[in-house]
Amino acid sequence: MRALYKIVHTSSRICWEDPEKRIYDESVWMESQGHQVVIIAPKDSPLFLKARDHGISVYPMSFKGLGRINEFRELIQILENEQPYVVNSHGRADAKMALKAAQKTGVACRIISRHSGGKLRNTWQNRNLFKKMSHYVFTSSRHTTEIVKQTFKLKEMEVFSIPGSIVPPAELIPRPEARKSMAAGLGLAPDARFIGIIGPSDHSGISAVIKAFKKIQTDIPHHLVITGNEDCRPGFENCANEAECTGRLHFIPSMDDPWTYYRALDCGIMTADRVNGSPLGAVPRALEEAMFGSCPVIAGYAGGTEDIVIPDKTGLLYRTEAQLPDMVLNTLAKEAATRERVHHARELVKKHHTIDTMGRDIIRIYRLHQVKLEKQFLPGSLRQT
Repeated sequence: MRALYKIVHTSSRICWEDPEKRIYDESVWMESQGHQVVIIAPKDSPLFLKARDHGISVYPMSFKGLGRINEFRELIQILENEQPYVVNSHGRADAKMALKAAQKTGVACRIISRHSGGKLRNTWQNRNLFKKMSHYVFTSSRHTTEIVKQTFKLKEMEVFSIPGSIVPPAELIPRPEARKSMAAGLGLAPDARFIGIIGPSDHSGISAVIKAFKKIQTDIPHHLVITGNEDCRPGFENCANEAECTGRLHFIPSMDDPWTYYRALDCGIMTADRVNGSPLGAVPRALEEAMFGSCPVIAGYAGGTEDIVIPDKTGLLYRTEAQLPDMVLNTLAKEAATRERVHHARELVKKHHTIDTMGRDIIRIYRLHQVKLEKQFLPGSLRQT
């Protein structure tokens, strides 16, 4: 009979980005497999609200401010009542409290997830979190795994690269229908064609793509579409005005269902965004979705992006912005080579980057730890056999 686990996730973040979507999707999947999940997060955060509405057990906790002493006592009480097998913390603020409480209450398996790709300081506080209080570190890319291993001198079986993964749709909208839908929404002719930015992008990324589009716009019939939250719109409009090619540039708000967007694009570009000079660490969820949706992709060298964009096999990677115009033209003009890359990209995501794959990989680690614990409690004579 297979083991079933109770898992507690903690998060102090109040946004709804890839880490929070990962926690939610993983929790829904685990419960669908018979495991029990508890999420402890700020009461007004999207993660807390969405998990609660789905029927997942939730507890409100901020992990911040002057109330942390009382929250720590409350957290200990929650863990004593829930008796989880796993506590998985997902942010620096909640990790300090959650892992200490899990250690104090004897939680069998303690995990800290590292979602970003920036450098880690080898301080005693971080060593305590990543080496002493945690049994395992989960990262979202091989890039981040190497940073963690090198910083804290961790062993192979102490750090696991488990990228966030997608929940595939039951079926994909046909590409011609997706293009017509995009065109109708923008007030364009039904036969309009599109290239676009995939995933979030900062001002410099948007600017680089618009400049590349300006150089090739007379060679192609396509419109350039950029999607994002409303905070991105001023930056987009400024870049478009500077490039003096606003007639074929379009901004559309972020969509809860991105599949029509990816299916409508003849080329999707993910920019090489960085945070404080460091590449984003995780495999981008938007890139996984685009590749699963058979959107030809071009991406900048940036952390986890390199885990799935294999140059000339699953997509194209650029090192400098000057390479972008030729790569876009290459993608649009060389249809046979592009189709082959799209096929390999989709197969890669189907095999390694779906929620089923991620869930099974995590369960294998839980079971590995369970076996390790059981061996520790065997009598010495039996352990030698």
